[in-house]
Parts: sequence; C-alpha cells; structure tokens
Amino acid sequence: MRRAAATCLLVTAAALAGCASSTPAGSKAVATPATASTTASASASAASTTASPVASPSASDNPTRAWALNSPQYSAVTSAFIPMAATIMSAHEDTAKVGKACTEMAKTVNGQQPEAGSPAEWSQALGDLQKAAKLCDAVTAGDADAYDQLQDDFSSAVNHLKPLTEQI
Repeated sequence: MRRAAATCLLVTAAALAGCASSTPAGSKAVATPATASTTASASASAASTTASPVASPSASDNPTRAWALNSPQYSAVTSAFIPMAATIMSAHEDTAKVGKACTEMAKTVNGQQPEAGSPAEWSQALGDLQKAAKLCDAVTAGDADAYDQLQDDFSSAVNHLKPLTEQI
C-alpha cells in the first residue's frame, strides 16, 4: 500500500513540477533538485504519451488548465508541495526531516483560501495540505500518531491533486 502511494505521489509531483515550470512570468516558482529530476521524468512521460493522434486541449478549451496557468496560488502551493513530496519519499521514516519540510510547506499553504474559479479538487487538496500543516511540530518532535495522520492527510491531498493535474 505504501509503495502504491509513493508511486502515485511521484507521478503527481512530476505532473505538478511540469505545471509549475510553465507558470506565467509574474508568478514565483521554486526550483529544487527534486523538481529538476521530477520535471525530467514528467517530460519523458509526456513525450511518450503525446504521440497519440488526439491533440491536447488548449487553455481556452479547458477552464481548469486556464485557471492553473494563471493562478499565482496554484504556482506557489505546488512549488511548496513538491519539496514536501520529495522529502516524504526520500526520508520516509525521518520525522525530523519530514517535519522540517512540512513546516516549510505550511508557510505557503496556511491561510490560503481557494481562489475564485478554482476547481473543487483544488479546494479539497488545499484543505488536506492545511490539515497536514497543523501536524508539523508534532511530527518534528517524533510523534508517531501525528506522522501517520500527516501521511494520511498528504495522501488525501495527492488523491485530489492527481485528477486535477490530469485535467491540466
């Protein structure tokens, strides 16, 4: 089960890295070593799937894509999500590292309200990330129950982000 969750997390992080790298010029996107490798994975994956004869919809044909490409909130939150996802995958049992990454993510997600026009999946994912962010201190302190809850909340966020990234 954890392996399947890690695979889903990797796929979602890769998709988000690709989306974050195509944000508008006025948006801030944070590049990390993790995003470089996931972007490469996303590019390789995209190259293998775009050979189909069906053209992908343009932003004007897809309101979710148009929202994501023009949303500073989406760009900021996904840029904070990606290092957290990479830390969970690479330092799975190191609660201090996961807690520190969680604290960094919390700086971005706490206080955010879904933007007007954002898809329902975004509202749900943002809510799950905010629930996870409330557990950062307890996870850093080594609380096993808080760590399990953080993973559950983060996995739920991933489950909401996955269909969103597929629409983008």
